Amino acid sequence: MVKILSRIEKTLYSIRELVWNYPDYLVVYFNRFEAFYKKFSPKSHVISAILIVVIAGGFSFTVVRSDNTFLVEGVIMGSDSNGALQKLNRINPLIPSGVQLERDITELVYEPLIRFEYDQPEEGTWTPKITNVLAEEVIRFREGADYQFNLRKNVRWHDGIPFTSKDVARTLELLSSIENRDEAYIKAIKQMRWEIVDDYTIRICTRGTADGTSCNQTSDNPILSNFLELISVKIIPEHRARDITIAVIDTAQPSLFREPVGTGKYRFASIDSSVVTLDFNQNYYQPETMTFSKIQFRMFKTFEEAIVALETGAIHTFAASTTQYNQDIDRFNNIKQFNSPVLVNQFWGLYFNLRKKPDGTSIGPSFLLDTNVRKAISYAINRQELVENALQGAGEEALGPISSKSEFFNPAAGWATYNKAKASELLDATDWKFRNGDEYRTNSAGELMSFNLFFVDSFDRVNVGRSIQRDLEQIGVKVVIDRREIPGQQNGANAPAGWSLEEINNQYLSPRLFDVILYGMNTFIDPDRYELFHSSQEKTPGLNLSGYKGSVETVQVGEDANGNRTVIRVSKVDNILETARKLDPREDRERRKDSYLEFQALLADDAPVVFLYHPEFIYYANKRIDNMDLKDVNSLESRFRNLSTWTL
Repeated sequence: MVKILSRIEKTLYSIRELVWNYPDYLVVYFNRFEAFYKKFSPKSHVISAILIVVIAGGFSFTVVRSDNTFLVEGVIMGSDSNGALQKLNRINPLIPSGVQLERDITELVYEPLIRFEYDQPEEGTWTPKITNVLAEEVIRFREGADYQFNLRKNVRWHDGIPFTSKDVARTLELLSSIENRDEAYIKAIKQMRWEIVDDYTIRICTRGTADGTSCNQTSDNPILSNFLELISVKIIPEHRARDITIAVIDTAQPSLFREPVGTGKYRFASIDSSVVTLDFNQNYYQPETMTFSKIQFRMFKTFEEAIVALETGAIHTFAASTTQYNQDIDRFNNIKQFNSPVLVNQFWGLYFNLRKKPDGTSIGPSFLLDTNVRKAISYAINRQELVENALQGAGEEALGPISSKSEFFNPAAGWATYNKAKASELLDATDWKFRNGDEYRTNSAGELMSFNLFFVDSFDRVNVGRSIQRDLEQIGVKVVIDRREIPGQQNGANAPAGWSLEEINNQYLSPRLFDVILYGMNTFIDPDRYELFHSSQEKTPGLNLSGYKGSVETVQVGEDANGNRTVIRVSKVDNILETARKLDPREDRERRKDSYLEFQALLADDAPVVFLYHPEFIYYANKRIDNMDLKDVNSLESRFRNLSTWTL
């Protein structure tokens, strides 16, 4: 008790010191208070202690009571170059962000016309699901090419202005103006036109070569099979977007990007250096009872800080894309862990660099240009063990670029899944052999069978890299995952072992100067994989990271500028990807299915990518949170989808 009273006294003296330099009259009052306090000691200690307990108790009661009305979510932001907390600079719903907090706020504040997602009605299946959001009705004039969106008439922006078709038109106009981006929806919207029919009706169609002045007059507008998925973008208010130009669209300059205004269930309230607050939208067009009147995002520099805050009740929840702390969570009494469903619209893989230099030599090791070597590497990797150990079970083996739950997946494509004996057999048939009892294979020229594996330095990716390294070592292939072992890299005593995101993007990925890279991809629900594997997408900012061009060719018949018949030989994979995305997704469903089954067989045979796993994310919650439901969550930012069921 004496120690406690002594601390209280020390605190009071500290408070006095804080205001010591205030005007003289404050000093006089503090001197009188100090004399009075010492004169009646130790009774003054007891009285002070009682007052502090009462005040603290009242404050605690207020906090506990308010905790039942708002959710406090922790977010790990990291540190800036000066070691200070990384700040949130903008919230841009038009261009995808690498900052998770920005994506979270965008998801809660803004809404699309429709939501195009996947549904899993039963185990092992996956079907598309379309939900009307800002659009009350979608009229199909031509599937994949021409639609009319009848908008809800009772929607208002968070600032009270009615939502109309002008907002949709302004959003599409801005998206179509964005340059040098690899997002498929931006590229697709550039191929579209839109017409305001009235305040609550807008028509959107693809552009044909013989385009008239309206969608009605277009006679040859092409089909985009995943049109509705591509058009599922967040809509922004026209009246708040007038200062957004192409020059500033990727900056924090527009006022809307600093003070977002949407139509979603939660509205932006405030932001400071470490906290963002959202209020429930009381005027939301679909009446709904929400447990939480506020969502507060508290920013932390490190995972450890967030864990302490979660354990002590300072925050209620936070999400992580890493499994680094899974095994440590058990030692905390007040924390429970949830795993999201497997995110089957994402996959991680190893991308081989198949490009050549101008002189015809390979950019990476020449043996990677051998299809059988690539297949051997794929056969050698034990994905089940990788998921179980490196990812601590937070994932599922990926068999290709189309989910195995999709009706378009080809299980008979010949995917090179784990088979160590087959891997050794394929390598034994090459010039790369074990010689003189060596640990690794060499060729007849004495060159070592080795490649550098590049990835962004993180706990999970290092573990995945080590797992791959161990598996390939068993078949005689050396994998370098430490930059300090690569000639020309930083090799000093204090040099980092891994690469930052900026280094990977700027030094290796953008110029395509790597051997093999570990990378994660988001995919369409639709089976279209043009953006990922068509040869035209092999340069930055395209997503054909391997520089893949299918080995099998086919004949393509066309016409030249003079109308003369032409016959050229093209990659069959390119031909399939070009043709299948233009087929009517309803009327030509079976043709599309056959096309994508063949595409997968050709891809599996060429093996430009080792498909590894579909991830899960980890969600931590204080045990005060009940009825948490992550059902139908298919991205980290959609984790609040079932927030109305949560209780505190």
